[in-house]
Amino acid sequence: MVNFKGGGFRGCLVSALLLIIANPDARAAREFEHVGLAGGQVRFIPTDARAAAMGTAYTALAEGTSGAYWNMGALGISPQYSGLAVSDNDYLTGEDSELYSIDSYSGFEGFGVGLHMTQYKFESAIRTVDHPEGDGTYTVSEKIGLLGAGLNMRKLIPRLSQTMEWGVGIGLVFVDGGMSQSDYSNWDLDFGTQFIVDLPLAGPSALAGSPLSFRFGWTLRNATKGTLKQENKDFKLGRRDRAGLALEVKIAEDPQFGPLFEAVLAGERRKVFFGAYQGEDSIDQFGIEIRGAGIVSFRKGIIFDENNMGYDIDSWGIGIGLKPGNRISPNMGAQLDYTEVDYKVLGETEQFTVSGWIVF
Repeated sequence: MVNFKGGGFRGCLVSALLLIIANPDARAAREFEHVGLAGGQVRFIPTDARAAAMGTAYTALAEGTSGAYWNMGALGISPQYSGLAVSDNDYLTGEDSELYSIDSYSGFEGFGVGLHMTQYKFESAIRTVDHPEGDGTYTVSEKIGLLGAGLNMRKLIPRLSQTMEWGVGIGLVFVDGGMSQSDYSNWDLDFGTQFIVDLPLAGPSALAGSPLSFRFGWTLRNATKGTLKQENKDFKLGRRDRAGLALEVKIAEDPQFGPLFEAVLAGERRKVFFGAYQGEDSIDQFGIEIRGAGIVSFRKGIIFDENNMGYDIDSWGIGIGLKPGNRISPNMGAQLDYTEVDYKVLGETEQFTVSGWIVF
């Protein structure tokens, strides 16, 4: 399988940058110059409209070629195919900004590997709490590489239930970037595990034979709490702990066309330790995705920030397209996704993603 994905965002990067700066908490604003975006890392910025529309509630559960949202454990239990995703994202903000990303994934029987690379640049007059008129022009650039591998635990535990899949994985992350005259770099490890339990429904009802699935995912980012190395001073990065649970149901499964109705209800809690100023935050994320006839989908996402650090987000989105295996084009598929994201601090932004698949 080869997957080519491209998309454009409006204001997404500006939002991600200014969530810290426009934040009423002046501590975060003052520390921004030292931390740059490595403290948040661009792989936590939604790189596709689907993730953004669900409030990123699916990130601890995600699978496939989107390296920005890999759960390393999912690499071990993802479908057995090879894929490539290429994304060129232009942020339509009137600023000098750009982001490119490449994802590749190969799944084998009980084993999967993946590679994610992102590069972006952003230039703007940044305004802080202390200097609302602007402190001058800042240039932020960053390169991120992520190499991950996952294993299906059925290889080690053959007697594992046939209705259950369990994957574990590990990833190596490297960050290299700079803000104005301050350069930084960091490497660290990510860990992840994922469980999928299928419960086929039975009985004299319309749902008989329809699969009901529970999906649990957990990831640990920056497992070693690596150091953000700068020219003048080093900073300890914090761990990011994410746990998610999803309920998935498919109704009226058609062998050729797929399910006529799909629904996913996902929730996730993210614990973030901001090593720069010894702060900690908990962020709850909820999302729902409904897909009809395998063609049209609707998504809704909400993010609640426990400590009011400015991350509260309300989003919705729609998608239209066909995935591979459909009756019209079994070996090809394409989809367009649109999302509106309303940031509590910055207001609304828009995001588009175009995806395409070829199976051979």
